[in-house]
Amino acid sequence: MRSGKLPNYILISVTIISLIFIFLTLYYKTKHYAPYYQEKIESARLTKALFEKIKQEKLKKGLIIDPINDPNQTGLIGLEHSPITSEPGDLNAKLTTTNPNISAVIIELFKKCHLNDGEVVAVSFSGSFPALNLAVLSAIQTLNLKPIIITSVSSSMWGANIPEFTYLDMEKFLFQNGLLKFRSVAASLGGIDDIGRGLSPEGRKILETAIERNEIMELKSKDLEEAIEKRFRLYYEIAGEEKISCFINIGGGATALAGYELPTGILDPLKYSFHQGLAGRFLKNGVKVININNIGTLTRRYELPIAPIPLPEIGEGKLYYEKRYSVILSTIFFVILSLIIFVVLRIDIDYYIRRHKND
Repeated sequence: MRSGKLPNYILISVTIISLIFIFLTLYYKTKHYAPYYQEKIESARLTKALFEKIKQEKLKKGLIIDPINDPNQTGLIGLEHSPITSEPGDLNAKLTTTNPNISAVIIELFKKCHLNDGEVVAVSFSGSFPALNLAVLSAIQTLNLKPIIITSVSSSMWGANIPEFTYLDMEKFLFQNGLLKFRSVAASLGGIDDIGRGLSPEGRKILETAIERNEIMELKSKDLEEAIEKRFRLYYEIAGEEKISCFINIGGGATALAGYELPTGILDPLKYSFHQGLAGRFLKNGVKVININNIGTLTRRYELPIAPIPLPEIGEGKLYYEKRYSVILSTIFFVILSLIIFVVLRIDIDYYIRRHKND
């Protein structure tokens, strides 16, 4: 029992202990893995492997990788202009998609659509985002989905617009080397109305040659309406008795978007079933639709770096985990501090009670 007021050193000690506990609580955070962590890691690793193979093949073919416009030297950035360039393109958007972690975003979107092992997905690619196309295929392969892929071969600026190494060539190379289990079943020229409009006769000829050398069915149409109808029917003909669970559009393909600026992400059927393109046609049929044509939206939503140099490591960022304060540690510190304060107050109260009695 003390005979005087509570000594200052006790109050200072309690204060120091409190500050230490606060510091430790703020300093020690625990790692909480995001849902589907393993699938995201597996998909991103496969994406990286595909990117490496494409780079090696591009160098093997003697094609130049521009260190200024492709600073990470991925080999996935094309030319500013070529005879098969169909429209303007944003270089930063193309560079952003060369981050293999973008495949983790695709896994997350697939899981939000409740896609499961063995389900059939209809896929629409263009040559504009070869890196993103491969990231999507990695996610499909990781989740063991069954894709039906149709590609518009022409590309916007900085995409797969090198005449001798189009997106179809990349896909076929990866398929033949056993890295991909599937590839496109049909292709069209792309461009305005998906009929090659806006391209020169030379450009259209190059695209036809690319489709022929990759031994893929060419979809020819007289206008956009027919192109949409042909694609829609082909997806269902190939699916046969199997249900198509999701339609995935990458890029600004004319048949998928039909001239509309649809939002990036999972489309709401109540808002977009009116749409005349493939996106609307599938929504009307009760098929989920994922549309990705605005990379800026994707980077903001998932906190992806824009055109990063160097490329981020796989598994880094909020797509994979979050660091949170430890509830257990905070609870332990709270209990200890409460006991200390209780003992100090108890001694202090005893002192004042005894002093009151003596008075």
